[in-house]
Amino acid sequence: MKKYTIILFKIVLLLITIAVFSLSVIGIISLIQDPINPIYGYILYPIVIAIYLSTVLIYMAFYQTNKFLSLIEKQWIFSNTSIRFLEKIKWYGLIFGILYLIALPFFYLLANADDAPGVIFVGMIPLVGGVIVFLFAEIMIKIIDEGIELK
Repeated sequence: MKKYTIILFKIVLLLITIAVFSLSVIGIISLIQDPINPIYGYILYPIVIAIYLSTVLIYMAFYQTNKFLSLIEKQWIFSNTSIRFLEKIKWYGLIFGILYLIALPFFYLLANADDAPGVIFVGMIPLVGGVIVFLFAEIMIKIIDEGIELK
């Protein structure tokens, strides 16, 4: 892979990390300034907790992805270290998906209370995203493992 492509991936990864962090800070500040209506509190607080727990998983996955990109840059992709980084990314994706699977009933309650059925799909997007990350990392692990065996 070309060096500028790896650098571009790292820049995009950094920009996404900054965006997630900025949205987290803005969300906390707005939540402190304008607390959730007590009527919806039992619905919204579990969703907010899931969102902030998922940001921690995102940061950890981005860190592992950055380390994985460094291995690609050094052309050490066919190594056990790269498999270890991908294993961590895979588990972060799975935990991310499970976290939103647990939060999905609260998205349903919110959609029912607000009479907005599209909210359920908003809750399903991160769930599907976590599963996609899990499956992609699993496929990459298999490909790299086969490459190591052939080597």
